Parts: sequence; C-alpha cells; structure tokens
Amino acid sequence: MNIKKTFYLISLVIIFSLLAAAQEDDKKNKVEIPPGMERKTIGNLDVVVPKGGKIRESNGVLFIEDASEYSARNFEDMEKRVDKIENDILKLKDEIKGIKETLKRIENYISIKKANVEQ
Repeated sequence: MNIKKTFYLISLVIIFSLLAAAQEDDKKNKVEIPPGMERKTIGNLDVVVPKGGKIRESNGVLFIEDASEYSARNFEDMEKRVDKIENDILKLKDEIKGIKETLKRIENYISIKKANVEQ
C-alpha cells in the first residue's frame, strides 16, 4: 500500500513541476511590446523594433536599424509622400479649373438658347 501512495505522490510532484515549468515558459514568451514597436522574428530570434524598422543580415550577423537610420529613412519616405500629394493637388486644381470653364460654357450656351427662345 505504501508503494502505491509513494508512486502517486511522486507522480503528482512530477506533474505539478512540469505544469509550473510550462507556465514559466509562457510568461517568458509573453513580452509586452511598447506602443510604436513591433516584434519581428528572424529564424528563432525575436527582436522588438520600431514599426517599419528594418533588420538586415550580413555574413550571418544581424544589424538592427538604429534610431538615426530609421528617422532618416522615415523622413525620406514622408518627403516622397508629400511630393506626391502636392502633385495630386496640382492635378486636381487643373481638373477643377477645366470643370469651371466647361460650366461657364454651358451657362453661356443656356443663356443664348433662352435669349433665342424669348425672341
């Protein structure tokens, strides 16, 4: 009888220690990621970088883009977007100008037709 009790006791201790180890592994994998950051996985390595941050590999060494590189690249991207938006606005202004001219011609045509009908 004692052997069975001892066996059950040892089994319980082993099960509880395995469960505790599994919970610790889960806690290690659940790292809080700060706002504006993201987790990138390269192979079996997790790296937290700014959103949109680049990681490059050279000769087996990982290089994480530092703040100045990230800022410079991000600023360059923003300049390109602003230039595109400015060009789009100019195109839209030209289209609006053309629409206004067309409306003026239509108004003139209608006023001429009204004048002809009234005579």
